[in-house]
Amino acid sequence: MNGDSRVMRFFPGVLDRAQSDAMVDRLQEAALVERRPDPDDRRSWQLFLTQKARDLLSQLRPLADAMLDEALEGVSEADSAILAQSLDQMRRNLARKPVQKKASHG
Repeated sequence: MNGDSRVMRFFPGVLDRAQSDAMVDRLQEAALVERRPDPDDRRSWQLFLTQKARDLLSQLRPLADAMLDEALEGVSEADSAILAQSLDQMRRNLARKPVQKKASHG
């Protein structure tokens, strides 16, 4: 599996190869990821977070945690677990089949 396919597996049915390439290019231009040749497959690249990305994530994590706490305020632990299971099932459902684009009517 080449590097582009590995990126696309995280976004099944959402990104095509050109979109995933453009997304990785933007992340690299922003110095958030680094591409390195895959030692096991000359056709592929491996992606690594840069220190800049790790620093940014450490700043964003508390904000994301606070937002999640706010969103789940008043939601019981049981309901929160059901929500997590339901969202995970929906993600698996969408990963099974490609998204069908509707034909434009013009």
